[in-house]
Amino acid sequence: MIQILARIVGLDYPKVVFIGLFLCGVYYILYFQDAATQLDTKLNRLKSTLSQEEAKAKDTKETESRAEIVKKNVAELSKNLDTVQKRLPSNITTSDVISFIEFFSRETQIQISSKTPMNPVREDITEKLPVSISFSTSYSKLGQFFVAAANYDRITTIPKYSIRRSADRESQTLQIDMEINGYRAFETKEDVIKDQR
Repeated sequence: MIQILARIVGLDYPKVVFIGLFLCGVYYILYFQDAATQLDTKLNRLKSTLSQEEAKAKDTKETESRAEIVKKNVAELSKNLDTVQKRLPSNITTSDVISFIEFFSRETQIQISSKTPMNPVREDITEKLPVSISFSTSYSKLGQFFVAAANYDRITTIPKYSIRRSADRESQTLQIDMEINGYRAFETKEDVIKDQR
């Protein structure tokens, strides 16, 4: 190191100025190169952050649009629940379901041979009141019976039925065994909303 300094001291003035300027230039270039690298690094970080924020914004927009769809579906389901609850009385009993069945049979002139109440079954906001019935009838009256059950102002369903031809081959009558369900509202809509929360 001392030898290098001794050589520099031995140089004449223009060479010392040239070497000094050269070293300043190298330092200047290296300093700004380092600063440029730092700026590039910061710029890349900012670009990465920007892309992450844009992705978050896109996710937020998608989430908001999904939330709007869910709100619309909830509103529609709430309307449907109101409609169903209007058609589902809360004070209906199995004997009322038997009265419905008698109404269907009078309308279609069918003689019910047996009516057997079954155990009620709770399903969400409703209670199903099944009744098993048997009767004999013709094809056309059976169709009328199904139509009368479908058009009744209270919700009724026929989930199970079996149709057999009468034992008498000459007869056009059918032997029918079926289950008819009546429904009653078990809870109010407010109770259902509380349960969902």
